[in-house]
Amino acid sequence: MTEIFTKANSADVIKAGSAKLAVRNRDTKLIVTDRISLLFFSFIAILVTTKQVFCFICRFECNTSFGRTAMRPASLNLSWLTLNTAKFATIVNVPKIKGVSFEASTAKSVQERIRDLNMQARQFASAVTAIQTNANYKMNGVSGRSLQVTPWGSPRLLSPVDVHHIPEYIEADRDQHYSPGHSPNRYRWSRTGSLKSSNKVILDVGENTKLKECEQLWDAEKDSITQKLPDLLSDSHREISLQEAQYLAAVLASNETPLILGTLTIVANLAVFSVNQDKFREAGLIAVLPKLVLHSNRQIKQKTCLVVTNMAMNEKNNNEMRSVTISLVSLFRTASLADPALITSALLALVNISVMSSWQKEIKTSLHKCYSLLDEGHWNSDGFSFQSLRLLINLSCNEEMVPSLLAAQAPSKLIYMVDISMPEEVVLRVLTLLANLASVTKRLNIDSLHLPAENKAAAPDTMYAAVFGLSMVERLKKKVRSLSERHANSDVCLQARRLLDALSD
Repeated sequence: MTEIFTKANSADVIKAGSAKLAVRNRDTKLIVTDRISLLFFSFIAILVTTKQVFCFICRFECNTSFGRTAMRPASLNLSWLTLNTAKFATIVNVPKIKGVSFEASTAKSVQERIRDLNMQARQFASAVTAIQTNANYKMNGVSGRSLQVTPWGSPRLLSPVDVHHIPEYIEADRDQHYSPGHSPNRYRWSRTGSLKSSNKVILDVGENTKLKECEQLWDAEKDSITQKLPDLLSDSHREISLQEAQYLAAVLASNETPLILGTLTIVANLAVFSVNQDKFREAGLIAVLPKLVLHSNRQIKQKTCLVVTNMAMNEKNNNEMRSVTISLVSLFRTASLADPALITSALLALVNISVMSSWQKEIKTSLHKCYSLLDEGHWNSDGFSFQSLRLLINLSCNEEMVPSLLAAQAPSKLIYMVDISMPEEVVLRVLTLLANLASVTKRLNIDSLHLPAENKAAAPDTMYAAVFGLSMVERLKKKVRSLSERHANSDVCLQARRLLDALSD
């Protein structure tokens, strides 16, 4: 009997232990479930909190049709979370976060909340896009594409760094002649050169008045002038009166091509004398020349260039030749290499005009072509390569022109022009040009970042890179040093030493 009781007690003990173990397992499962739920919702809370912190950092808010909404990043793609917690009925105590509310019971599934977040992000993206692309997106630099973050791109939001894309800021910057990023101890270059050339002759009021006077004189006294013309053209080596100068200017202001051709030759010869130069200026001849430089007749163009070449030697005449300079630059830029005589004639005129600095800034747009002509190798005294080199030297004597000269596209054969085998007059002038550029660059501490943007060549092709580039400067120094030591011409040696000093640190 005792044995049976003992066995019964043992069975009861086993059953009681099993019940307790089952209760313990159930409690353990509930605890595990609670912890999983807590971890999951903590993860969701961290994501939302991160969004709120990001909003706080950006400090960017927008008013939209759906209310005032703090900036959100692009929609959070959490679709990979497939766990549905709607099965859990466990109550989870999650700390409250400002702007984020969790119900005690997860009435909505995770996927539903993800869908809500994505919908809000899309609404925000549409609102910001509408704000930033108001009027014309090309003006503010922001495109109308989606702000969704993808592996191929990210949104570009308007930030304080991008204020210069807004139209009202653009106008303010146009009045500045230097970049705001320039160092205060650097020379700030004024960009006053003409950006475009035109075949249209633009005269100021004084020039236009003088041109009309010449045209009116021709219309009023055409017959009388035509009768006196043979006498006027009979001798080109004499001093003329003011009236004779007025008659000759009137002929050039006419539309009579044969008369203009004959008269230009005589005027060019008469303009050799300084007294005649003054008379021609007083007669209004300078106002007539721009139209003739751009005449449709090639011979008239070339002969007019010769007249300008002689007239420009007079300082007072030179000071009135702005319109003439602009016309010459237009002719020079459009002239074909197949017509070297016309190019040379235009260059000769520009060389004499550039002796003074008055109108050098009007020549900026032709610097690329000036350098390119050096590569053609026409080094005889009347060759356009030689005349182009003379023009560049005149311009390099003006330190205000040096930045533009450095920004232009360098000749591809520059390094070979600094060689003892080159003609003496060419080597001397090339060294003079380089020494002028290098000296000003060193004195004013110019670097490639501060070259004027107008008419600037690509960075590796600029004259600055050809002289100061890491791959070129040592080669240039070596060749120049050889010239300074071996060349027989003392002027060549002098310019070579100037260049070496400017290139040294």
